[in-house]
Amino acid sequence: MQTHLRVRREGEKDRAGLYPLRLSRYDEKNRERDYTYVSSGSPSYQIFKTAAQGQPGSLEPIPEGGYGVGKVEWAGKRDVWSASHGPGLGPFWVGIRPQQSMARGDFGFHMDANYIYAPGSAGCLVFRTEANARVFLSWFTDGKGVPGDLVVNWGRGTVGSLPKVKK
Repeated sequence: MQTHLRVRREGEKDRAGLYPLRLSRYDEKNRERDYTYVSSGSPSYQIFKTAAQGQPGSLEPIPEGGYGVGKVEWAGKRDVWSASHGPGLGPFWVGIRPQQSMARGDFGFHMDANYIYAPGSAGCLVFRTEANARVFLSWFTDGKGVPGDLVVNWGRGTVGSLPKVKK
């Protein structure tokens, strides 16, 4: 069984200059079952665009569109939070694959491991706290369906509000 995810902007910019983004998990009947918070893009570039408008190197949030969600890849052993995939990435990585043509790529979910001196990301969906990340990571192991698809909906009109669940 698969579940799907949706991310949308919620609220005003925080002290770091980033919009809070609600990352929701939906079941096969399109009911929201859980949520946590992420951010995307750098503070100076909180411009929410469509896949067609996104440019590589822009430091803007992930473009609106549909994406596939990969598997959890730990830098060390599972649940070892002291390991890292590299500067700013933290201990885990979950790849995000665009399902439409776009100039940007290399997106993923990971920790905002350098939040203290460089908050945000270059477009990835990042978790500021371990608690928020743990909610997300539990979705891969709780037996209620592994996340398969992600819809990023900034209200630009290029996607529906929920993805079709692949069986």
